[in-house]
Amino acid sequence: MGGERKISACDPFDGAVGARKALGMSTKVQDYLEGARYCEDMAAMTGGHKAGHKVSADFAELARQWRELARQRQDFEKSPSDSD
Repeated sequence: MGGERKISACDPFDGAVGARKALGMSTKVQDYLEGARYCEDMAAMTGGHKAGHKVSADFAELARQWRELARQRQDFEKSPSDSD
């Protein structure tokens, strides 16, 4: 793993981001979902050995929180404006 760097899903050539844009998700929601995906990837990478179990569980919890934040942001963006 040394100097390897994870390619961000915010890469314009990433199909998942394009699909989200087509669904009308804001950049913020996309960013939050990318945070969740990154944490899920890290949970999978760290969960394979005994010492990594706690770290893996922490990453899984962070992924859950990122998804909740994305859901809340979507709800906020869908709600009618109070400035009418």
